[in-house]
Amino acid sequence: NVEVWAALDGIASDRVTLEVFETSELDYCDPANVNRGTWSDGFNRVLLETDCATYVQPGVAALRFTVTETTSPGGIFDPCLDLYVFEGDRKVRTIREEGCGEAFAPAPADGGGEVLKYQVRAFWDLKDDAGAAVAPGEYQVHGRFYLYYDPVVSLTVRIE
Repeated sequence: NVEVWAALDGIASDRVTLEVFETSELDYCDPANVNRGTWSDGFNRVLLETDCATYVQPGVAALRFTVTETTSPGGIFDPCLDLYVFEGDRKVRTIREEGCGEAFAPAPADGGGEVLKYQVRAFWDLKDDAGAAVAPGEYQVHGRFYLYYDPVVSLTVRIE
């Protein structure tokens, strides 16, 4: 937390307390071609990224999802995503399935500007729900909001 204000000629403005959040970084295999899925509506923008697009067993895929509120008030009930891995229509792995509760940051009081609502890193160890290594092929990582059924954002990962 930090407090900011301005002062000029001995006159100080009101003090405002800000809470600063650290964002998570990914070390991309190819920064010029990021493996990223995007989704947006009239209120929010969601990015789902992996550090690489292709992996070799055994390995770990680092994922990051970011929810930005583009208009206040936002249009989602819960800024967290459930994350699943599918091979075609078959669910292979649940990476994350939980609501996160409180938003990452409050909406601006003036109702303007974009606000980073939530960002988190997650990992897929390239295994299925039973703990067995997945076979080579293409897999889709789907993210859906906690209260939605259909994926809102997806990307493809290749296992060699």
